[in-house]
Formats: sequence, structure tokens, C-alpha cells
Amino acid sequence: MQAEVISIGDELTSGERLDTNSQWLSQQLAELGIRVLYHTTVGDDLDANVEVFQSAMNRADIIVATGGLGP
Repeated sequence: MQAEVISIGDELTSGERLDTNSQWLSQQLAELGIRVLYHTTVGDDLDANVEVFQSAMNRADIIVATGGLGP
């Protein structure tokens, strides 16, 4: 089983915040025997999010999305 972790937020794409959630999620998934092949980061833009999720659906069995890392 293969997974993709999608991190959403302008604070991530601007470099304002470091995305430690993807690292933690990947470690947890690995402990369950799930291989994470992709980490994708996308800003707070609806069209960009739709595109990212459509791509993820074509290449992963599991998609985990995280966001809200701002102050």
C-alpha cells in the first residue's frame, strides 16, 4: 500500500513555517507498514488544491492531508 501526504497552507509554501507534520505522519504510516512515496505542499488556493488531490488520487492508495500550521 502506498500513501501520499499533502500539506496545505500559504505559511508552508512561503517558508514561514517548517512542515514537521509530514515527517511525523510518514513515520506513523511506516510503522503501520504503509510506504509514503510523496510529500506534496500546496498553498491556500482552491484550484491548486483540486489539482494536487487529483494527482494524488492517481498515484496513491491512501492520501493524508494536513494543514493549519499557522500561528
